[in-house]
Amino acid sequence: MYHEDPTGADHLKYTKGLTQALDGYLNGLGFEKEMQNWFDFPVLPTRHTKGLIEGFWQEKYRKRLLQTYDRIYKGQKRVTIM
Repeated sequence: MYHEDPTGADHLKYTKGLTQALDGYLNGLGFEKEMQNWFDFPVLPTRHTKGLIEGFWQEKYRKRLLQTYDRIYKGQKRVTIM
C-alpha cells in the first residue's frame, strides 16, 4: 500500500528488515536480537519504555479473562472450563 509520509521518510528502505523481523516473529525466532540486527543501515533506538508492549498485551488478556469470567459465573449457567 502506497503512503506518502509528510515527514519525508523512505518507507521502502525498511521493507527488507521489517519482512525479516516479521518472518522471525512468526517462526518464534530472533526475539533476543537487537533491532539493528534486522537492518543493513543504522536505525535509531526505540523510544518507548521497556515492557510497554508487554504491558498492553497483559492488559488485553486480563480484560478478556474477566469478560469470560463474567459470562461464565455471573450468567444464567455455570460452566466448567477444562
